[in-house]
Amino acid sequence: MKDLHAFHVVLTTHNSRISQRMIKYRIRSGIPVELCLDEEILLSGTIGTIVKETGYQILAYNICRDHVHLLPVCQNEALSSIIQRIKSVSSKLFRRQMRLIP
Repeated sequence: MKDLHAFHVVLTTHNSRISQRMIKYRIRSGIPVELCLDEEILLSGTIGTIVKETGYQILAYNICRDHVHLLPVCQNEALSSIIQRIKSVSSKLFRRQMRLIP
């Protein structure tokens, strides 16, 4: 069995940060998404459900107004796919619960 490592991952909400790539290619950002308390609670439950259903090992996570902290424990090779799944599924479920998509 390969070694497991703990990682500190920070995910940001849409348009909440400006990256060097955006500056380089002169990409204009729109209005940043900032979550209210009810939305933070909803997103927390959504991420919790994903973690429970997938069996991912997450030491802790914290939802903030414009970003999310995750502390996953996994092999180096698995980190990217774990984060990609959490981001895609949580975004889809969150948007559906907020009635932003059917």
